[in-house]
Amino acid sequence: MAGDEVTVTFTNNAISSKHTWVLVTPGSSTRNDVAAPGIAASAENGYFKPGDPNVIAKTDLVNGKTSAMVTFIAPAAGTYQFVCAFPSHDRQMWGEFVVTN
Repeated sequence: MAGDEVTVTFTNNAISSKHTWVLVTPGSSTRNDVAAPGIAASAENGYFKPGDPNVIAKTDLVNGKTSAMVTFIAPAAGTYQFVCAFPSHDRQMWGEFVVTN
């Protein structure tokens, strides 16, 4: 629910490929607005542009067969996109995160 503390555990089931989980702000921001600048940010930053105002929460870059957790306060009720910011993964690795009242 909006305003609640939420913990997301992101498990990367791939054997060798790395992934991230990034929750994106609503409105004009989309997964592409976060993923494209992330490519330029490089693996050193987990393919995430530091200080990106379009990001609500994110995990670090997660190796295959491992997990990462992120804790944040749920934003206002609505539907938000999440995405893997690893280069070119954003085309298929995304979904919706729904926050209720």
